[in-house]
Amino acid sequence: MGEFRANRYGVARTSERPIQTPERIEATLKSIPAYVEAFEKAFGGPNAVSFDNAARALAAFETTLITPNAPFDRFLRGDDKALTQEQQQGLELFMNTGCAACHSGMNLGGQAYFPFGVVKRPGADILPEDDKGRFAVTNTASDEYVFRASPLRNVALTPPYFHSGEVWDLEQAVAIMGDSQLGRELTKEEASAISAFLRSLTGEQPRITLPILPPSSPSTPKPDQELSAQAASN
Repeated sequence: MGEFRANRYGVARTSERPIQTPERIEATLKSIPAYVEAFEKAFGGPNAVSFDNAARALAAFETTLITPNAPFDRFLRGDDKALTQEQQQGLELFMNTGCAACHSGMNLGGQAYFPFGVVKRPGADILPEDDKGRFAVTNTASDEYVFRASPLRNVALTPPYFHSGEVWDLEQAVAIMGDSQLGRELTKEEASAISAFLRSLTGEQPRITLPILPPSSPSTPKPDQELSAQAASN
């Protein structure tokens, strides 16, 4: 929750200013009777509609977005045929070259922070010089260019890669990580095998039934009011 609160402006920001603030979000939710009823049912109390409870509701929904039964999961459960020969070779390389040192656990990453460029810092086309990672939060010199090791589940579905978004090819991304993090120039065959293993991390995608949203009320803040206010301030 603290991390969500610390980044609450980051998900709704233009290049110059936030377009959604906690106060505006609360005002919008409180103006819609169906949301008030739903929040009171879920959280109870007279102040059930709050920004923090909205964050809790979003987090609760996100816990349902699981992608089980990936080929790698079936392999771990004892199905030796779940992975192709190339994927098994990629898994061996993933373990033996050091990838698993940062990308470990159930999600193969996402649990700790590491410098991007342990051995060799990528060029500015991959890691922009002004993107200094955790340093922007901690202002600690040792946190410059330190980032969370991304979880690798479903990584084949989530290009582009890296902070600049310049890399769209998974094999290229693997090669860059080998060079910058491990100090090893992977062969084309090695990068291909590791990428094949990473594709085995794609699980069954969740099926989401979109709800019918409750209607707004006359007191619900209108988008044009926000835009007019921004235009006036300019």
